[in-house]
Parts: sequence; C-alpha cells; structure tokens
Amino acid sequence: MSPADPSQGKRALRSAAPGMTVEYFFEDMARGFESKDVEYQQSEASRDAGDARARPALSEADRAEVVRRQTTLLSLASARADLAAATRPAYRQMLEQAIAALEAELARA
Repeated sequence: MSPADPSQGKRALRSAAPGMTVEYFFEDMARGFESKDVEYQQSEASRDAGDARARPALSEADRAEVVRRQTTLLSLASARADLAAATRPAYRQMLEQAIAALEAELARA
C-alpha cells in the first residue's frame, strides 16, 4: 500500500447488488474508546444504584399509593387526549365527566 492510497488505515465494507458494487470505508477508532465508554456506563450504573439506596424503602401501602396515583395520572392524560380528538357531543360529555372524576380523585390524595 502506498502513502497515497486513500484506503490506508481504513476498513472497507463491500456490498454487491446485481450490477452494482458499493464500497464503504470506516476510519479506525482510536484504541481505548470502547473501554472508556464501558467505564462511563459502569460509573453511571453505580451512581444510579447509590441513588436508589439513598431513598428510603417504601412500605407496601405507600408503594400501592404511588402506583394508584401514577395510574390515575396516566388515565387522566389519556382521557384528555381522547377529549381533544372527540367530535360527538355525547362522547365529549362522557370524557369531561371522566376527567372531572379523575381530577377529584387526585385532589383527595
């Protein structure tokens, strides 16, 4: 390979379709990049695990309350999206009543 060869230091991937050949050249990656990425992922995972340990464990009742609230919020978002797309008056009225009930449930908590 001569110094003027454009493929020097590059890896080639050749793809052949009937009647056509395409070559893709990839620059070689600097050594150590992948290990730095793995190191970063491991540090992020340990940091996230440390955050989870810092939070107090929820009781069964508290966990159920969190799940109930999240479910209610998701139902409320879904009902609001349905209301925005609804065209029939009866369906709109039903959705408005459902939204009012969900908002009242959230206010009680």
